[in-house]
Amino acid sequence: MDEKQDKLLRKIWIVILLSPFIVGLIVSINVVDITISNDWIGFYGTIIGGLVTYFSIYMSMKGVRGQLMTQKEANDLTRYQLNNEKIKIEEERRLSVRAYINEFSGDSKGAISYLAVMFDDHRLEEHTYQDDIILNIKNIGLGPIISLKVIGMKSFQAEFLTPFHEETKSLEKDGIMIITISYMHSQSFLSNNQQVILEYYDILDNLYTQSITFTVLKKDGRLEKTIINNISKQELITSGKKIN
Repeated sequence: MDEKQDKLLRKIWIVILLSPFIVGLIVSINVVDITISNDWIGFYGTIIGGLVTYFSIYMSMKGVRGQLMTQKEANDLTRYQLNNEKIKIEEERRLSVRAYINEFSGDSKGAISYLAVMFDDHRLEEHTYQDDIILNIKNIGLGPIISLKVIGMKSFQAEFLTPFHEETKSLEKDGIMIITISYMHSQSFLSNNQQVILEYYDILDNLYTQSITFTVLKKDGRLEKTIINNISKQELITSGKKIN
């Protein structure tokens, strides 16, 4: 659009520059009577005046458009910088209160107890075996864990299981928790690799998940030992409270 207007503007300038010569030529060769020539002079004067007015308005509007565009770019840049700063502050706040689960192997005195019950089949009468899996964890993060719960367990020999019963508990900073998973199943095994998925919030309502991979060892049909192989890195699921 601006290119077309610039071409039109160049044509207008050509007309403005040539108009005096055209008027002078008409008058000098007596193409028309002097009275009519005066009328032609007035006519061309009107045209030139209109063109000059149009040019002035055009230049004024072009200047205003340029100022508005510059202001919009400045506003967009400011908005972008403020949004980045807001995101940075929110992330710093989140990290300053982030909880984190890790394995614990020390004295569990004063630990919080947690119970989840799992069934590998809905037919309760077929559950011949019961393993009480014990997992000791500690909150090594910078803030408390809010509303921790077991949301499922996956055996590498079976499908993903959701709890028949689960508790919801909180754990303070540096707090210890003993998670007991009462696993009802119908098949006997000497060892089995399993994974428990935990979900919890921090005090800013950020939702996290972590998984614990462990091996269950049995002897004479009874659970003898549970070995934690790995605790996954924390994954942020949803962000909580925002800065207004």
